Amino acid sequence: SGTVARTREAIAIAREAGALTVAVTANPDAPLAQAAEKMLDCTVPDFAFAPGVRSYRISLVMLNLLAIRLAEIRERLTQDQANALRQELKSTADAMEATIAAVNDKARDLAQAVAEQKNFVFVADGPNYPTALFSAAKVLEAAGRHAMGQETEEWAHLQYFVNTDPSTPTFVISPGGRGHSRAAELMEPVNRVGRTSVAVVPQGDTAIAPHADWVLPVVGNVREIFSPMVYAIAGELFAAHLSDAIGEPFFRRFSGAYDTQNAASAQTIRNSQVLSRADLPA
Repeated sequence: SGTVARTREAIAIAREAGALTVAVTANPDAPLAQAAEKMLDCTVPDFAFAPGVRSYRISLVMLNLLAIRLAEIRERLTQDQANALRQELKSTADAMEATIAAVNDKARDLAQAVAEQKNFVFVADGPNYPTALFSAAKVLEAAGRHAMGQETEEWAHLQYFVNTDPSTPTFVISPGGRGHSRAAELMEPVNRVGRTSVAVVPQGDTAIAPHADWVLPVVGNVREIFSPMVYAIAGELFAAHLSDAIGEPFFRRFSGAYDTQNAASAQTIRNSQVLSRADLPA
C-alpha cells in the first residue's frame, strides 16, 4: 500500500543517513514512494477484497529480478545465465497454477477437519522461513485464529515442549532442498507429541509425506531460491478455506473493535507517529 507508518519511517531515516532508498510499491502516489529516492512500480489490477497474496508475489518477483540484475551487472552471472534465471522465475507461474489445482480440494478438506482448532504452527527453513511467517499471517488475517511461523530447528527447541492444545496443526514446509533431511527428522517428534502434522512438500516426496497426517503436494521442480513463489500457496488456500469453514470474515470485516477508521484507533499501522532520524536516541 505504501502507507504503513513504520515502512515510511524506516525508508526516510535510511535516506537521511545517506543510503540509496528504493520503494517497491503498488501505490506510486503513496507516502512511501514519495519518501524514497527511487521507486519500483509494481501496480497490479484491482481484485476482490482479501488478505494480500498477489502483492506478496509481486514483491518476490521484483526483488528476485533486482538480485539477478545486480549479479549480471557485477558479472557474477553472464547475460545468458541471467536470462535463464528470469525465464525460470517466470515459469513458476505454471507451477503455481498446477499446485493450486492439486491442493485446493485437499486444503478445503483439511480446513473443515481442523475447524475447531484455535492454534496453528507453520515450520520451515532457508528461503521458506518467510513462507512459514507469511502463511501464519494469512491464517490470522483470514480466519482470526492464532498462528505462528517458526524456523525448523527452533521448533525442536521451543514448540516441541508446548502441552496445551497438543493436536495443534503443524505444517512442515520443505521444498526438498538443503533443509529437507532435518525437516524429515522433525516428523517423528511432531507426531509423538500429538500434533496434527501437515506436509507441504514436493509431489511424490518420500521423506516427509509418508509420516504426515495430511499432505498438500507442490507440483513442479522449482529451484529452492524461487520456491517461496509456489510454497506459500498451500497456506494461502488453507487460510481462505478455514475462513469459510468457521464463517469468519476476512480481517473481521474491519468492523466493531477492528474498525481502523474509528477515531479511537489512533495508533494503528498507518497513523502511528512517524519519527525522523533526529528524533532517535543517540
